[in-house]
Amino acid sequence: MKFAKMKWTVISLGRLLLFAGFFMSGTMNAAGNSFSGTPFDTARIYNAMAKARRGEPVNIGVIGGSITMGSLASTENKRWANIVTNWWRTKFPSSSVSLNNAGIGATGSDIGTFRVEKDILRKDPDFVVVEFAVNDSGEDSLYVREMMEGIVRQLLADTSKTGVMLLLLKMENGETAQADHKVVGDYYKIPWVSQADLIGPAIAEDGLTLSQVYGDTPNGVHPNDIGMQYIADFIMERLDSIYAHLPADEDLPAISMALPEPLVSDVYTTTYTYTAASIIPLSNSGWIPSATLWSSDTPGAELVFRLDGNAIAVKYDKVFTDNRGRAEVWVDDGPHTVIDAFFTETFRMGNITCILRYWKIMTR
Repeated sequence: MKFAKMKWTVISLGRLLLFAGFFMSGTMNAAGNSFSGTPFDTARIYNAMAKARRGEPVNIGVIGGSITMGSLASTENKRWANIVTNWWRTKFPSSSVSLNNAGIGATGSDIGTFRVEKDILRKDPDFVVVEFAVNDSGEDSLYVREMMEGIVRQLLADTSKTGVMLLLLKMENGETAQADHKVVGDYYKIPWVSQADLIGPAIAEDGLTLSQVYGDTPNGVHPNDIGMQYIADFIMERLDSIYAHLPADEDLPAISMALPEPLVSDVYTTTYTYTAASIIPLSNSGWIPSATLWSSDTPGAELVFRLDGNAIAVKYDKVFTDNRGRAEVWVDDGPHTVIDAFFTETFRMGNITCILRYWKIMTR
């Protein structure tokens, strides 16, 4: 681990949050357990189901973007995550099943890898669904794989031994990052469910069109109640197929905690998030802290931090308003990056800018 000095300088009004990712090496391969006919390791999901079968409390976690959050669902109970949670409650009536929905709109796996520990793992999940294929679409393929791998490695390394499933969605126009998410899921033998692959045949059989399952057509992003039900149905079908092979408690396969060597990178196997409340600047001229962020409207205002890590990023929001501007960020003597918080759309956009990569680290 090495120290780096990071600076923010205001060009015009901006609002920022700081995230930092830390390096931890992965360990070697371990054999997986799966039921006949599937390449996926189902031992962890078996463990969650067996726990529920015994009548013990089970915690379901979901993390993703606005679709996971439930955007355009008419009620909370119409969200795909709530419908799937009800599958667990119906299948295991003696278990108390809770849902932790960590969906945040307009965020991808790059932000997700920095918040999965705080927003999911601290809640001790038994089963987690990860959804970022829509918001990751259009990003560099290697970047998407690395960030999704960070989420997966954190989930698999946690002592909760949580079961993990990837949810692969697409926009109405077909845009999706599912190809890259599938690569990560297959490498780690994680079950995935592809709404992107399944929705076309399903609606054709039901006599519907895509415009009838997306609520913001044309070029819809967010499924309506009908679309949410389809997503939930696809997940529940996969859960049913796993449940059908659930062994007796004494025959449950062992869960290995060993991680394979990384597919792309193990830099994001351990991450930490700093906010204005959890880190003290080395120096500050003109930035105002609040509970979670810093803001400034003073051109030339500078904020300096000293951090220990192998990958450092800045998270900032773009919001439709007339008082957002730009700031310049850099680490040590590295290149300067300008981040622009001005936005003309009517929704909030979460953005993350990596300003230090582990292969470019420079120290003082």
